[in-house]
Amino acid sequence: MLTGHAQAENYGDAGGKETKQPEKRKEKQSIKSSEKSKLWTILTDVQVMSLGLACTTFEGSMYLFVFFWTPALESAKTSTGGLPYGIIFASFMASILASSLAFNMIMQRQLVKHSILLIAIICIANLCLFLAARPGSEQSTFWIFCLYEATVGMYWPCMGYLKGKLVDDGIRAQVYSILRIPLNIFVVTSLLFTGDGDSFGAVFSACSKLLLASCSVLGIVFLNRDEAP
Repeated sequence: MLTGHAQAENYGDAGGKETKQPEKRKEKQSIKSSEKSKLWTILTDVQVMSLGLACTTFEGSMYLFVFFWTPALESAKTSTGGLPYGIIFASFMASILASSLAFNMIMQRQLVKHSILLIAIICIANLCLFLAARPGSEQSTFWIFCLYEATVGMYWPCMGYLKGKLVDDGIRAQVYSILRIPLNIFVVTSLLFTGDGDSFGAVFSACSKLLLASCSVLGIVFLNRDEAP
């Protein structure tokens, strides 16, 4: 009775799982290979590469500005008292907020394309850092820095829109992570070679030249395309 019951019992097809596993492996391998090819296609796109250059130069200059705006204002100071750093920093934040609101108004009215606006933003930032490399009076340096912070406020939503249009959702995190590698290398290398804060003039001048190069590349890539975002 026990033997007949054991023979009649169905234990399932043992070979079915073995045949399904290679198929699943092939599907996973095909998905991974398609993702890698798609990632490579996005990274080698001319528009994405130009945006990566803009990210490296602009955001790298922004991070370096955080370290060197204080000694730049100190060198331009003519008064005997200390600088009101709290008011200065609050003015910087107000400039960023005002330019972000202005960006929303410009885009709602569709006054200009995002790509053209990004080129204008980088050009203005280039001019600000060029002037900041040779600071004049205390007041003029302060307002130049406020204008530079205003470009930062417009840069983030503009760059975010362009990246979202050119990079698909499925590989967006991977692309953004790869684009941050040259940015981190640029900032760390710059800080290693600049030394103390007295070298702010050389830092701002170098950043200005890099922004000019980035602006030129963006102009060549986007202005010659009718379908540019």
